[in-house]
Amino acid sequence: MTGGELQIATLQSTANPIPQFTGTYSLTAGRVTVNGTGSQTIRSAASTPTATYHELNFAGSGVKTLSGDVTVNSRLLLNLPTSTGNYVNAGINILTVNNDAVGAVNRTGGHIVGTLRRAVDNTTFPLTYFYPVGSDNSSTATYYEPLFAVLNSTFPGVNFLQSFFSKATPSSNWSPPLSENGNSYTDIEDEGFWDLTPTTGPSGSVSYGARVIPSSGWAYSGTNLALVKRSPASLDPDNKWNWHSSTRISDFERTDYTTFSEFGIASGSTPLPIETSPLTAWPVHSNPSILLQWQSLMEVNLKQYVLQKSLTLNFEHFEDITTLNAHGNNYIYNYQDFQIIPNQLYYYRFKAVDKDGKTQYSNIATAILNNEQNLSFQVFPNPAKETINFSIFTEDKGNLVIEVFDIAQKRVLHFSKEIPENQVYAHKFDLDGLSSGVYAYRISLNGKIITDKFLITR
Repeated sequence: MTGGELQIATLQSTANPIPQFTGTYSLTAGRVTVNGTGSQTIRSAASTPTATYHELNFAGSGVKTLSGDVTVNSRLLLNLPTSTGNYVNAGINILTVNNDAVGAVNRTGGHIVGTLRRAVDNTTFPLTYFYPVGSDNSSTATYYEPLFAVLNSTFPGVNFLQSFFSKATPSSNWSPPLSENGNSYTDIEDEGFWDLTPTTGPSGSVSYGARVIPSSGWAYSGTNLALVKRSPASLDPDNKWNWHSSTRISDFERTDYTTFSEFGIASGSTPLPIETSPLTAWPVHSNPSILLQWQSLMEVNLKQYVLQKSLTLNFEHFEDITTLNAHGNNYIYNYQDFQIIPNQLYYYRFKAVDKDGKTQYSNIATAILNNEQNLSFQVFPNPAKETINFSIFTEDKGNLVIEVFDIAQKRVLHFSKEIPENQVYAHKFDLDGLSSGVYAYRISLNGKIITDKFLITR
């Protein structure tokens, strides 16, 4: 075939077996249009079935099934009806487009169930590649779930990027609570996930963005939505969902990704109208235990705090250890956990529950009870604006000294006080009069000295 268009209404049908192609074949020019109605199959009789087209156009209605790998050298066209039940079913096979032009894939209706592999221009950027993928949820309904890959840099060693959408429930290896722009995300939606991976490479650093468009069939469990990505196994054996230092553009689009894997949708509810200091965890040697403490700065409509503990940083294995009723603003909460084993690292968090049953999680605090009695401390917030808080725990009484120095090593803040043993001591500095910048602090107690830095931003 050297030109023109071959319209195929019935492929390898026992009722009308012509026209048909068998074995492994390649069409070097022209367009093949599959425009019959009902189910159709592109078949090959080869032991390793492959088919190559110049242009391939899927039209008509129904499901178009690939029985082997299919390659398109010029353009792939999806002109199926937009109603349900019309899609290309690649199954375990791969539909490849060898043309690296952005417009080599065009769609007016329908989508691909399975893997679409696209050649990419790895030297030109920015470029956006379109993947009209989706799934068949049942025999009567289909879902179109496209993905767009935005190349923000050169892609050394990458010649093809491939994508598919899976309607399977995403892995529950989830890392809540994630937070961003004042919103908390506590669930991974179970409607499905996308996968975007190169066939080879990259052989150098890359940067790209991803945008997805979930179909109307999604039933979200929360009001705040965000795109999240799993960690590649090479970087994190637990494959947790996270932000991965990406930048939010919209609910379903983020940029500045540098690795490839699966993408899902995280959700959460509007954050509760509460504000607390960070949760702290202090080892107590004199009475073997872990002392947990935080302070409420603002509580509105809050019912209680549920303290939770885990032996691993796996958010499915946090167990409730106690519940503390809410006491209002500026209250210091304490709890001592005696159910511990020496030299075991413990992870703690609390779940704030309001009177309507809404929840919000704290930071994760860690502690280990070993043979060494340490001077434990926490400094917050960092960066700071108007005030900076120092929380210090020691099992020894003594003279506590806190000093703050500016960039010229001039001491600008100073505090000194005798403190009792086995207590958390808190001190707040007012930062009025100090300009924005980096400051160093030094904490001294009974010959032990801790130094570090914090930032003031105005």
